[in-house]
Amino acid sequence: MRASEAVSRIPSTVMQAFMSRLPASLRERVAILENPTNELIDEMADAKREGRGWSDVALFAQGMRRRRLGTAAGSSGKARLEENYFYSSRRFPRATNNTIGSGALEKGDYPFFQQGLNQDGVAMGFPSGFVLGQPETNMESSGGTVSAGTNFVFNQLGVSFNSDIAIPDLAVMLDAVTLGFKKSGGQWAIQHGPLKMWPGGMGIAGFASSAGGDGAPDLIAANNGSPDLRAVRTLRIPRVLRESEAFNYNMAVERPTKSKDGSTIGLSAFVVATIWLFGGQKNLIPT
Repeated sequence: MRASEAVSRIPSTVMQAFMSRLPASLRERVAILENPTNELIDEMADAKREGRGWSDVALFAQGMRRRRLGTAAGSSGKARLEENYFYSSRRFPRATNNTIGSGALEKGDYPFFQQGLNQDGVAMGFPSGFVLGQPETNMESSGGTVSAGTNFVFNQLGVSFNSDIAIPDLAVMLDAVTLGFKKSGGQWAIQHGPLKMWPGGMGIAGFASSAGGDGAPDLIAANNGSPDLRAVRTLRIPRVLRESEAFNYNMAVERPTKSKDGSTIGLSAFVVATIWLFGGQKNLIPT
């Protein structure tokens, strides 16, 4: 059993009793840590390279009472913790206008979380002059960097699409596009596999279908998995993103043809894909 799992299974009453027995002078200096060992090692290595001290290393306490040891410059030393989404969207295929043409998906990597609110959306596949708003992202910084004074601990990850996506286009995206994550300047990376492995848990449901020309009902909406937030992938090992930390979520198209028959991969209409994470968000309160 991992040490973090063992800690998480200890009843909170036991942990509180342990903390209450500590001398008063130590109670604010001791935290029961849940971080995996490799994460602690990475944290300390980053701190050493950046000239930071041990007190600046981001450590997260057992349960949801997570705190950073030390305070950022310009902060009051207080923080607000909320549960929230952190999300970013981009359009496929990329085009500088709203004319899709053949709709072909080009081979390559397509990064997310690169542009924030009120920034130009061209880099995210949207047409020239398109300004990103809250329907597309709630990221406040840019360039794949977490905003200063903000820390995240995520325990859910999903991929969703525009609610009016056509079924054939959804099938193309789920089968042909893969999800990946990188941090520490690409020194650490993980490939999450095809998008169909990461259900979105949201979308239109409860709709009525109309009869087609052959008398059979035509489906008029599609979802990436069941439109139920209980159906998304839960991360038992939380993903931590610290303030000012660079990270990279991306979608990749490995080849321009389908693996099953070699036919060209294409979309009938533009598709907006969203990578979303859900969990704890901590914001330092400025002075």
